[in-house]
Amino acid sequence: MKILIVGGGKDAEELLSRLDLRKHSVVLVEKDPDRRKDIMSKFDVIVIGRDATDSSIYTKEININDIDAIVALTDDDETNIFITALGKLLKIPYRICKLKEPEKEKLVRELELGIPISRDYVVSYIIETYLKSLKEPIKMGEVEFNSSTYHIYIYTIPEESSLNGKSLIDVKNNFKDVFFLLVFDGKKFFVPNKNYVFQTGDQLIFMVREESRAKEVE
Repeated sequence: MKILIVGGGKDAEELLSRLDLRKHSVVLVEKDPDRRKDIMSKFDVIVIGRDATDSSIYTKEININDIDAIVALTDDDETNIFITALGKLLKIPYRICKLKEPEKEKLVRELELGIPISRDYVVSYIIETYLKSLKEPIKMGEVEFNSSTYHIYIYTIPEESSLNGKSLIDVKNNFKDVFFLLVFDGKKFFVPNKNYVFQTGDQLIFMVREESRAKEVE
């Protein structure tokens, strides 16, 4: 996956330390020269020294058609929302932004700009999990249930998913052998009720008896 990270602070550094840079190609935008120097000394990534709000970066300096995901990690909510909106305009498939103020998450979701992450949580860990589980369900482990072995997966709903806009009861009718355990909406984990409507960015934790069935939940 080719990832564009905007903002080179502590969250970006922690995310880079979690990502397998042999599998992911990363471009990072950071205007502070000291932060750029520090990141380049630690990680094998391309670093661009520009202001994140300069839109010419994304149209002239970066081959935006090659980018699979954009992650906005600056310390300013408005900048992160702007970057996410620009990412949508430029048709970047997966867009994630860090937000300090939870009330702004609703705006990002309603405008379908991308996936908002609350700063109250461990941002880098959550984003790493999102990036891993956006394209397909990721197996977390196994559990014994009713004398059978079930496989537990985590999956993040992308924009193009058939689950988008569907209620849990409708989804369960299509996936008889899939048990949806928890949903994470960027702020909290909860057990979804039958009328819960899935949306872009929801992380689902579910279990299936047959591993081959996990791919159907996309």
